[in-house]
Amino acid sequence: MIDMDQKIGGCHHCIGAAYTMTALIFHFLHRKAVTSGSLSPADIAELRRSLLESYASGVELFEAIHGECMAASKCGHSNVLSSHESILPALLSTCGHQAAHTSFKTAITKCGSTWLDDFFAGLAHFVMASLGPAAGAELTAAFLAAAAAHKSQLTLTKLLQEPKMAAFFARCLEVLNPYSERTDLPATISTSINSYIIAHRRIPQAHPARTTAQEMRYFLELLPKEAQLAMAGLPDAVNASR
Repeated sequence: MIDMDQKIGGCHHCIGAAYTMTALIFHFLHRKAVTSGSLSPADIAELRRSLLESYASGVELFEAIHGECMAASKCGHSNVLSSHESILPALLSTCGHQAAHTSFKTAITKCGSTWLDDFFAGLAHFVMASLGPAAGAELTAAFLAAAAAHKSQLTLTKLLQEPKMAAFFARCLEVLNPYSERTDLPATISTSINSYIIAHRRIPQAHPARTTAQEMRYFLELLPKEAQLAMAGLPDAVNASR
């Protein structure tokens, strides 16, 4: 189980460094513009805003740099955010680890605890698809805001405390609400995750660790309770979803 207060590895180290250097560069340029008059403060502010906004489309570059840095330094931090695609699986795992252990004993017995990584990746895939095509950009923007604020000190707790991420994660939990009007939700999620794992692992259709709708319903009923304990004291935007 991931410690929410442990410093974590991920490209936020590089993103934080980028934001710091950007602030220093534009502070210097602004000072020069004020004294020399060659650039207006408004021009500098617009350039700074444009550059910072461009980081969202360059997150893969930060990930590549992070991979090189971690390989060189053999960083000991928990590397749960190895890519931007692992953000939501990590958060869902943190808030639903015990619920999954309780609900999917057969799958874990047959495939080992590493099966949970595939499960939460599949669950995150379902949530993102349910939220729509803009969800990826929203998640990246929320992560960038947290990375800029906390840099190398980022933890999962601090990540969820950021207003943008808190609001986004609240929407994710609502997608998984077992008491919604969708009576077929457990079966739909179960089918989606089974398909995701089969495709991701390239395993036969007769994979022994397929989840059932009944198991999924039990998990969805336990998830809000565990999430409430995991996120006690976090922003109202998260807790209000339960």
